[in-house]
Amino acid sequence: MPRYAYQGVLLGGKLAEGEIEAMNAAEAKRVMLRKGVAVRRLRRLDATQRRQKASLEGLARMTRQFSVMLSAGLPVVEALHLVADGARKDSERSLFGDLAEQVANGTSVAEAMRCHAQTFSPLYLALVSAGEQSGTFDVMLLRIAEMLERSLVLRAKMRKALVYPCIVVLVALVVMAVMLIFVVPMMESVFEGFGAELPAFTRLVLDLSDSLARRWWTLPIALVLAAVVYKWLVTRFEGLALFVDRFLLKAPLVGKLMLESRMARFCETLATSFAAGTPLIDALSLLAPTAQNRVLSGAILFVRERVSNGEPLNGAMDESGVFPGLVVQMVRIGEESGRLDTMLLRAAKHYSESVDELADGLSEALGPVVMMALAVLVGGLLVAMYMPIFSLGGALGG
Repeated sequence: MPRYAYQGVLLGGKLAEGEIEAMNAAEAKRVMLRKGVAVRRLRRLDATQRRQKASLEGLARMTRQFSVMLSAGLPVVEALHLVADGARKDSERSLFGDLAEQVANGTSVAEAMRCHAQTFSPLYLALVSAGEQSGTFDVMLLRIAEMLERSLVLRAKMRKALVYPCIVVLVALVVMAVMLIFVVPMMESVFEGFGAELPAFTRLVLDLSDSLARRWWTLPIALVLAAVVYKWLVTRFEGLALFVDRFLLKAPLVGKLMLESRMARFCETLATSFAAGTPLIDALSLLAPTAQNRVLSGAILFVRERVSNGEPLNGAMDESGVFPGLVVQMVRIGEESGRLDTMLLRAAKHYSESVDELADGLSEALGPVVMMALAVLVGGLLVAMYMPIFSLGGALGG
C-alpha cells in the first residue's frame, strides 16, 4: 500500500506531521481528517525516499559543511554534491544527492528539503527559506548548524546525568537475578536438612526464587508488554500523557534538569528564528511541536494565542505559569530594549551552563542513593538466607 508524508494542523491549532499508509491521496486526507488533522501538504513516499534519512548528528555535520562551502563561493548544486560525496552513511549520501538533483532542476533548496520531512523539521525548513530569501543563506546555515550542535550537547548532558544511575540499577538487577536463580536454591537444599520451620522472610525469598527460576521468561515479556501498553495509553489518552509530562517536569532531581534543558533549547531556537526574520507568531507555531513535552507545547501555543491578540511576549509567558521567572524577565528586557534575540541567547547560555552543573550534581546525588538501595536489596537477601542459621544456632545454644 502506498505511504504518504503529511503536514497538517490539529483541531486545537497544534501542528502535526508524520506518515500514513493509504490507497491514494484522497483516502489519506479523509483518514487524517477523521483523526482530527486537517492536512495542508501531502506527498507520496517511495522506498528510495524513505531510505534517505540523516540522524541529528549527521544533519548538524552536513549543514555546517554546506555552510562552509557556500561561504567559500561554491555554487549551491556543487556544494550539495560535495556534501553528498563526504557523507559517512549511504542514506545521507542519497539524501544530499537527491537535494542536488532537485536544485539542479530549478527547485529551491527549501522546497527540495520539504520532500524529506522525516529529516528536515518545519523549523529547519523555515530558517532555510528565510536564508534563501534574505540572501544570507550561508550565514543562516551556520546558525542552524550551531543550533543543532548545541541541541546535541544538551542531549549529551542529559544522558551523562542518567547513564551512571541506570548502569548501577541494571547491575543491581542482574546481581539480584543471579542470586535468586542460582544462589538461593542452593541454600534451600541446605535448609531442608534442618527439619525446622523457616522464618517468614526466608520463606518469602525462597518462594520468589522458585517462581523466578521456573518462569524467568515471563519477566522480559511483562516488561515489553508494559512498555507497549504504556505507549498505547499515552497515545490514546491525551490527559494521561499530559499528566505524565507534568509529573516529569516536577519530579525530584530530574524535573529541574529536564525543564532547564527544554528552556535552553526553546530560548536558542526562538532567538535564531527571530534573528532570521521569522514572525514571532510563526516562530512560536514552529516551536510548539519541538518542545518534547506536552505541557511546554501547550504553554507555547497559549503564548502564541495571547501574542496574536496583542499581548506582550513576556506577559503571555508569565501568564502561562510554565516559564521560569528568569526567562520572563530576560524576554521583558529584550522587548523593551529591542534586543530580544540577544537576551534570548543569553538566557539559553545561562540554562545550558545550569544544565551542565545539574547533570554533574545529579550524578553525584543519585550515585549514593542507588548504591544504598543496592546494599539494602543484597543485604536483605543475605539476611533472609542467614536467619535460619542464626535461629538454629540459638536453639542449639539454648
